Amino acid sequence: MKVLLSSLKNNDLMIYVCAHEKFDESVVPKTNHKVLYKNNCNNYIKDNYDNCFSEGMQLYELYKNIDLPKYVGICHYSKYYNIEDYSKLINGFNKDYDIVVTPYFDFKEETVFEQYSHCFRPDELRICGAIIKKYYPEYLQDFCDIMNDNKIYPYNMMIIDRDRFKLYCDWIFDIMFKYLKHMKFNNDEDILKWVEDNKDKLANMNKGNNVNDHYKTALYSARICGHLMERLINVWIKHNIQPNRIKVNNIIITKTF
Repeated sequence: MKVLLSSLKNNDLMIYVCAHEKFDESVVPKTNHKVLYKNNCNNYIKDNYDNCFSEGMQLYELYKNIDLPKYVGICHYSKYYNIEDYSKLINGFNKDYDIVVTPYFDFKEETVFEQYSHCFRPDELRICGAIIKKYYPEYLQDFCDIMNDNKIYPYNMMIIDRDRFKLYCDWIFDIMFKYLKHMKFNNDEDILKWVEDNKDKLANMNKGNNVNDHYKTALYSARICGHLMERLINVWIKHNIQPNRIKVNNIIITKTF
């Protein structure tokens, strides 16, 4: 039965707030938001890759273990969509757009690939590109286009319908698990050891004093899948969503490092 747009209710949307530790929940919007702490997750990633996936752990929990509403949103404990009218936002789906994203982050003089290389290590994106070429060749041109562009929708944030959300998760987690298998990373300990062994090659760990120490830690470097997903979500969007069906929504940032 076809659902009329006018019949959609606010409870058709839930935006899940990804948090790795307790924080002041008074900053969370009161409507259509639910905090999902990583310690409340119970899944394969939580058991094996507690740090590697960053907010991807909560994404996997939603994908595997939670009965989802018609529309699903992902945000951070420190970053929220600035939404004034939730009913209007919901009613816009199908009629005006298929996904809601954050404003572009422009790397200006650098491409997406160059920026990642200057922050971490370029081999990780090359490996993901090889995986896409082998298993998802229809996405290869989209991958190349994004890598050569100079802007992305950042933070692994989106609002999307439940069916597309599951299709995205099918795609991104298959690539991430293939990447981990290729690297022989069985758990966080393997990744942290790799970071220590390769710290001279990881650009973020060798930056000068003008870079916040948070970004120079081994734990930050070991969030490999979270960093890769932040780039690859743009590949999926480019392949699956027409540009005129993308709604950009401003965000509110409540904490910076």
